[in-house]
Amino acid sequence: MSVRCKYCSSNDNVKNGFVHEVQRYKCRKCSRSYVDGDRRVKYSSADHLKVIKLYLENCGIRSIERLTGVRNSQISKWIEGMADFVKAEFIKSQNNLKSVQDIAIMEIDELCTYIKKGQKTAENLPSYGLLLIGTEIKLLILR
Repeated sequence: MSVRCKYCSSNDNVKNGFVHEVQRYKCRKCSRSYVDGDRRVKYSSADHLKVIKLYLENCGIRSIERLTGVRNSQISKWIEGMADFVKAEFIKSQNNLKSVQDIAIMEIDELCTYIKKGQKTAENLPSYGLLLIGTEIKLLILR
């Protein structure tokens, strides 16, 4: 057979049924099952960057979905991942700020709505975080 195991690159495999009408194989060396070829849609880092830039330019998630063709659930995962990255960078750079003048202030409505749904904070305490854009640091205040 010309089908190679995607885990160990062995040619020693046997047919092992079908999954979603696609032939499934089992490797005799590593005993793992797989299908020939990966038909999942893969997105480049340029696609990730484009989605995040559109989101930061106040495009809604559904608008981004229509413009880029990326599913809204995937867009939400990318935004959550970026939020985790920003949180980690905030923790790293928290002690490196020299003064309040190093911080610029901006608002992001959808991000506020998304974060406030998951947080249980007092009504009078705003949430905040840092947004790193190029060489600039922006302070996000969620009210």
